[in-house]
Amino acid sequence: MTFPSTSAIVRQSAHLVLLTLIGSTLIGAMLAFNVYGQDVDFEPEPIMSITGEQGSYRGLQFSHHDRQIWNHRLECWDIPGGFASDGPPIEPGKRGNIFSAAAQGRRLIVFDAAEERLFTWGGVEPLAERDLPNRGQIRAIRFLEDGERFASWMSEPSSICLGSTGSPKADRYFSIPEGLRKLEISRTGKMFISVGPDNEKSVLIWDLEKNEERATIRQKSVVASLSLSPDDRFLATGSFDNRVRVYDTESGRQLKVFKGHGAGPIFLGSAVFSVAFSPNGRWIASGGHDGQVIVWEVETGKRVFRARIKSQPIVWSVAFSQNSELVAGGFEGIGPIHGVGVWEIEAANKDK
Repeated sequence: MTFPSTSAIVRQSAHLVLLTLIGSTLIGAMLAFNVYGQDVDFEPEPIMSITGEQGSYRGLQFSHHDRQIWNHRLECWDIPGGFASDGPPIEPGKRGNIFSAAAQGRRLIVFDAAEERLFTWGGVEPLAERDLPNRGQIRAIRFLEDGERFASWMSEPSSICLGSTGSPKADRYFSIPEGLRKLEISRTGKMFISVGPDNEKSVLIWDLEKNEERATIRQKSVVASLSLSPDDRFLATGSFDNRVRVYDTESGRQLKVFKGHGAGPIFLGSAVFSVAFSPNGRWIASGGHDGQVIVWEVETGKRVFRARIKSQPIVWSVAFSQNSELVAGGFEGIGPIHGVGVWEIEAANKDK
C-alpha cells in the first residue's frame, strides 16, 4: 500500500479550496440575482430595468425620441415602464437571424443573415427589400449623418460600401485589409476604426476618402471594445487591463487613460467589454466584467456617474439616449439572468 506524497496532498487540498470558492461564488451570485430574473440589485436604482433571455440585451440603441430602447434583435421596450412595445414588423421567429441593424430617426436598415437579405423600414410602411451591396455577411452597418445613406462592412471579401437606402446605383465600394475585427464606421463616412489586422492589441485608423491607413495604435493589452466620437476627432478603447483609453484619430496619439473598473469573478477574468461616446460628445460610457456602468467626462477624465449591478454580471453593451441624458447597460449574469438598466445621469449626480 502506498501513501500520497506531501506535495500531492497539498495539490489536492488546493484544488478542493478552489472548487469550494468557485462553488460558493456561483451559488451566491445565483441567490443574489434570483435565477428567475425577478430580483436584480442595482446601485443606484435605475429609472427602468428589465430581465429576459440570454443574449437579448446586447447592441442597445435608444429610439429617436428616447422613449424606447431596442436590442440587437430589434426587440423594443418602453421607457420608463419597461413594457414590450411594437417595433419593426419582423416575425418573432426571424429576429434571431438579424446579424446587424442600424436606426436613425424613424428609419431602420436591417441585415437578415439567414436569408442574406437587406431590408429598410421608414417607421410606418412594411419592410422594403433593398439589393445587397455585396454578396456575403454584412458584419456592421450604420446610417450616415444625412439619414439617406448608409455604410456597411463585409468581411468576405473585406470591403466597405457607402450606399443609398433607396437604390444601389450610387453605391461606392472600398477594398480594405483582411482580418479586421470590431469595426466602426464614422457618421460622416470618411473613416473607420477597427481592431487588427496585426493582432488584437492594435487599432487601425483608416481614411476612406484616400482609402489608406491614417495611423495604427498598438496597446499592451488586448482591445475588447472601441467607439468613435460624433465629430470623428477621438476614439475610445476598452481593454483587458480594465482601462479606457482615448486617442486622437489624426495622429493616433494617446490622450487620456481612465481607471475605475475592477476585476470580475475570479473564474471570468476582467475586461472593459463596451464603450460608447454620448451624442453630444461630452461623455464616454463603459461597461465590463465587474458589473459596473461608468460615465466619464472626456475633457477632464472625471468619473461623473457610476452604476453597479451587485452580483457582478458582465456588462456587454452600453448606450446613451439621443439627448445624452440617459445611459443604459445590458448585462448577462450566471444562469438565466440577463437584463438592462437605464439611468438618468444628472439626476444620479444630484442624489449623491
